Amino acid sequence: MIFAGEPGVRTSLPNIAKPNQTQALYGFAEPTASIIWGEVLSSSRWKPTDFIFWNIYPFHPYHSSENRMANRTPTLAELEDGLPFARQLMQLNPDAQIVAIGRKSADTLSSHLIKHHHVPHPANGRAVQFQKAVRSMI
Repeated sequence: MIFAGEPGVRTSLPNIAKPNQTQALYGFAEPTASIIWGEVLSSSRWKPTDFIFWNIYPFHPYHSSENRMANRTPTLAELEDGLPFARQLMQLNPDAQIVAIGRKSADTLSSHLIKHHHVPHPANGRAVQFQKAVRSMI
C-alpha cells in the first residue's frame, strides 16, 4: 500500500544487530526486503513512512517442522485465509494505492476484484524486472 500524505512511524527495532548500517537504519535485513526497500527508497518521491508492505498471506509458510526458517510459496487456501487481513488493512486507508508484488498476490487480488497495480516479485532472479516495474510507476 502507498499512503498519500499520512504521517508514519517506524515499527521495526533499530537496536537489533543487523548485517549492515543501512539495514539497521531502515529496518530490513531479508534479501527480498532489501531489494524492495532499496528500490522504493532510491526515488526522491517516497519516504519509508509512505509504505506498508504486507504479505498477501501475512504468516510464515514454512517447509517443515524441522526447517521453520525456510519459507515456501503459500498455497491457494493460505492465500484465501490471508485475504481478510489484507481487506482490513485496506479499510484503514481506502485511498491507498495497492501494489501487488508477485503473481500470487496479484492473482489473489484479481480473483476478488480488488483494484491494484502489479510488479514482479524480485525473488529468483527477477530483481531487475521488479526494479523496472517500480520505476515505471514513479
